[in-house]
Amino acid sequence: MADTDDIQALTFEQALAELEGIVTRLESGQAALDDSIRLYERGALLKAHCE
Repeated sequence: MADTDDIQALTFEQALAELEGIVTRLESGQAALDDSIRLYERGALLKAHCE
């Protein structure tokens, strides 16, 4: 719930910038599996916010 509230407070530009950072981290393959799952879930929330 806190993540959703946090994301709702972001502007479109802030959410997009964070989403781009998440995509970069996931594409690098350097994140551990748990971190990758957490990043993916946050990325999905950010994407929904941007739409």
